[in-house]
Amino acid sequence: MPATAITRATAIIQATAITRATAIIQVMAIIQVMATRATAITQVKANRATAVITIITPI
Repeated sequence: MPATAITRATAIIQATAITRATAIIQVMAIIQVMATRATAITQVKANRATAVITIITPI
């Protein structure tokens, strides 16, 4: 009986550790998505700026 209690406790601890890890991974993924979105927006702005410059000064 005590062995099963110990295994149950360890299983619960492992489950909470896994959920915590997955939560951290999800947060990291969200941060990465936000960062990539921000860089994509800045790239689009940069591309627009260069496009405007090329329109103003045709080669």
